[in-house]
Amino acid sequence: MDRPHMDGFDVQALAWMIFFNLHRLTEEDRSQLADLATELSSRSYADMGALSWTDRILRPRSAPRSPETIRAAKDVLAFAIAKAPEVFGYAAVRAMMRLWFVRSFGALLACMLLSRTLALPLAGFAGWAVVILFMLSFAFFAVAVQRWFVSVMIRRLGLDPPPQMQTPP
Repeated sequence: MDRPHMDGFDVQALAWMIFFNLHRLTEEDRSQLADLATELSSRSYADMGALSWTDRILRPRSAPRSPETIRAAKDVLAFAIAKAPEVFGYAAVRAMMRLWFVRSFGALLACMLLSRTLALPLAGFAGWAVVILFMLSFAFFAVAVQRWFVSVMIRRLGLDPPPQMQTPP
Protein backbone atom coordinates (compact mmCIF):
# COMPACT_ATOMS: atom_id res chain seq x y z
CA MET A 1 0.00 0.00 0.00
CA ASP A 2 1.46 3.38 -1.04
CA ARG A 3 -0.20 5.43 1.65
CA PRO A 4 -2.79 4.84 4.33
CA HIS A 5 -6.39 5.58 3.44
CA MET A 6 -8.02 8.48 5.24
CA ASP A 7 -11.33 10.21 4.67
CA GLY A 8 -13.36 12.97 6.25
CA PHE A 9 -14.78 10.69 8.95
CA ASP A 10 -11.25 10.07 10.23
CA VAL A 11 -10.40 13.77 10.27
CA GLN A 12 -13.65 14.64 12.05
CA ALA A 13 -13.22 11.89 14.65
CA LEU A 14 -9.69 13.07 15.37
CA ALA A 15 -10.83 16.67 15.72
CA TRP A 16 -13.60 15.78 18.17
CA MET A 17 -11.38 13.53 20.27
CA ILE A 18 -8.72 16.22 20.56
CA PHE A 19 -11.29 18.94 21.27
CA PHE A 20 -12.80 17.02 24.19
CA ASN A 21 -9.39 16.24 25.68
CA LEU A 22 -7.70 19.63 25.38
CA HIS A 23 -8.03 20.23 29.10
CA ARG A 24 -5.44 17.51 29.69
CA LEU A 25 -2.69 19.48 27.93
CA THR A 26 -0.69 22.48 29.09
CA GLU A 27 -1.39 25.91 27.63
CA GLU A 28 1.78 25.79 25.51
CA ASP A 29 0.93 22.33 24.18
CA ARG A 30 -2.62 23.46 23.38
CA SER A 31 -1.23 26.36 21.38
CA GLN A 32 1.10 24.10 19.38
CA LEU A 33 -1.66 21.57 18.85
CA ALA A 34 -3.99 24.33 17.67
CA ASP A 35 -1.43 25.34 15.04
CA LEU A 36 -1.12 21.73 13.84
CA ALA A 37 -4.91 21.27 13.86
CA THR A 38 -5.35 24.48 11.86
CA GLU A 39 -2.96 23.12 9.26
CA LEU A 40 -4.90 19.83 9.17
CA SER A 41 -8.19 21.69 8.82
CA SER A 42 -6.94 23.88 5.97
CA ARG A 43 -5.57 20.86 4.12
CA SER A 44 -8.81 18.96 4.61
CA TYR A 45 -10.82 21.93 3.30
CA ALA A 46 -8.48 22.14 0.31
CA ASP A 47 -9.24 18.49 -0.40
CA MET A 48 -12.95 19.28 -0.26
CA GLY A 49 -12.43 22.15 -2.70
CA ALA A 50 -10.82 19.77 -5.19
CA LEU A 51 -13.95 17.58 -5.29
CA SER A 52 -16.60 17.95 -7.93
CA TRP A 53 -19.79 19.68 -6.82
CA THR A 54 -21.70 16.39 -6.88
CA ASP A 55 -19.16 14.71 -4.61
CA ARG A 56 -19.25 17.68 -2.25
CA ILE A 57 -23.02 17.27 -1.96
CA LEU A 58 -23.37 13.49 -2.06
CA ARG A 59 -20.32 12.26 -0.15
CA PRO A 60 -18.36 15.04 1.49
CA ARG A 61 -16.93 12.97 4.34
CA SER A 62 -16.30 9.71 2.52
CA ALA A 63 -14.03 11.26 -0.10
CA PRO A 64 -10.37 10.24 0.34
CA ARG A 65 -7.89 12.80 1.60
CA SER A 66 -4.64 13.85 -0.05
CA PRO A 67 -1.17 12.78 1.11
CA GLU A 68 -0.63 16.30 2.53
CA THR A 69 -3.75 15.95 4.69
CA ILE A 70 -2.63 12.52 5.85
CA ARG A 71 0.78 13.95 6.74
CA ALA A 72 -0.87 16.79 8.67
CA ALA A 73 -3.09 14.29 10.55
CA LYS A 74 -0.03 12.22 11.37
CA ASP A 75 1.70 15.33 12.75
CA VAL A 76 -1.32 16.17 14.91
CA LEU A 77 -1.60 12.63 16.24
CA ALA A 78 2.14 12.23 16.82
CA PHE A 79 2.23 15.49 18.77
CA ALA A 80 -0.84 14.56 20.85
CA ILE A 81 0.52 11.08 21.59
CA ALA A 82 3.93 12.49 22.55
CA LYS A 83 2.39 15.03 24.94
CA ALA A 84 -0.32 12.84 26.50
CA PRO A 85 0.14 9.13 25.69
CA GLU A 86 -2.22 8.20 28.54
CA VAL A 87 -5.03 9.93 26.62
CA PHE A 88 -4.09 9.81 22.93
CA GLY A 89 -1.98 6.63 22.80
CA TYR A 90 -3.28 3.59 20.96
CA ALA A 91 -3.89 1.53 24.11
CA ALA A 92 -5.67 4.44 25.82
CA VAL A 93 -7.90 5.14 22.81
CA ARG A 94 -8.81 1.44 22.53
CA ALA A 95 -9.57 1.24 26.26
CA MET A 96 -11.81 4.31 26.05
CA MET A 97 -13.50 2.86 22.96
CA ARG A 98 -14.34 -0.32 24.87
CA LEU A 99 -15.58 1.72 27.83
CA TRP A 100 -17.93 3.76 25.62
CA PHE A 101 -19.25 0.58 23.96
CA VAL A 102 -19.98 -0.85 27.42
CA ARG A 103 -21.71 2.39 28.44
CA SER A 104 -23.79 2.27 25.27
CA PHE A 105 -24.80 -1.31 25.87
CA GLY A 106 -25.55 -0.59 29.54
CA ALA A 107 -27.78 2.38 28.72
CA LEU A 108 -29.63 0.36 26.08
CA LEU A 109 -30.05 -2.55 28.48
CA ALA A 110 -31.32 -0.23 31.23
CA CYS A 111 -33.73 1.31 28.73
CA MET A 112 -35.08 -2.09 27.73
CA LEU A 113 -35.37 -3.31 31.33
CA LEU A 114 -37.12 -0.16 32.46
CA SER A 115 -39.57 -0.23 29.57
CA ARG A 116 -40.19 -3.94 30.14
CA THR A 117 -40.91 -3.54 33.84
CA LEU A 118 -43.31 -0.69 33.14
CA ALA A 119 -45.96 -2.70 31.32
CA LEU A 120 -48.51 0.05 31.78
CA PRO A 121 -48.45 3.03 29.47
CA LEU A 122 -45.29 5.00 29.93
CA ALA A 123 -46.24 8.31 31.42
CA GLY A 124 -44.49 10.87 33.51
CA PHE A 125 -40.91 10.49 34.66
CA ALA A 126 -40.59 6.78 33.83
CA GLY A 127 -41.52 7.38 30.20
CA TRP A 128 -38.99 10.17 29.89
CA ALA A 129 -36.34 8.02 31.59
CA VAL A 130 -36.79 5.34 28.92
CA VAL A 131 -36.48 7.90 26.12
CA ILE A 132 -33.44 9.53 27.70
CA LEU A 133 -31.69 6.20 28.25
CA PHE A 134 -32.40 5.24 24.65
CA MET A 135 -30.92 8.50 23.36
CA LEU A 136 -27.93 8.19 25.69
CA SER A 137 -27.18 4.72 24.37
CA PHE A 138 -26.88 6.11 20.85
CA ALA A 139 -24.79 9.08 22.00
CA PHE A 140 -22.42 6.71 23.81
CA PHE A 141 -22.31 4.51 20.71
CA ALA A 142 -21.36 7.51 18.56
CA VAL A 143 -18.45 8.34 20.89
CA ALA A 144 -17.31 4.70 20.81
CA VAL A 145 -17.36 4.65 17.01
CA GLN A 146 -15.43 7.92 16.97
CA ARG A 147 -12.75 6.39 19.20
CA TRP A 148 -12.69 3.36 16.93
CA PHE A 149 -12.01 5.59 13.90
CA VAL A 150 -9.10 7.24 15.74
CA SER A 151 -7.65 3.92 16.89
CA VAL A 152 -7.73 2.60 13.32
CA MET A 153 -6.09 5.82 12.13
CA ILE A 154 -3.33 5.49 14.73
CA ARG A 155 -2.67 1.94 13.57
CA ARG A 156 -2.74 2.87 9.85
CA LEU A 157 -0.35 5.76 10.34
CA GLY A 158 2.07 3.54 12.24
CA LEU A 159 1.94 5.57 15.45
CA ASP A 160 1.14 2.67 17.76
CA PRO A 161 4.11 1.20 19.57
CA PRO A 162 5.18 -2.27 18.51
CA PRO A 163 4.10 -5.06 20.86
CA GLN A 164 6.57 -5.68 23.66
CA MET A 165 8.72 -8.72 23.16
CA GLN A 166 8.57 -10.91 26.22
CA THR A 167 11.66 -12.91 26.90
CA PRO A 168 11.07 -16.28 28.54
CA PRO A 169 12.40 -16.57 32.09
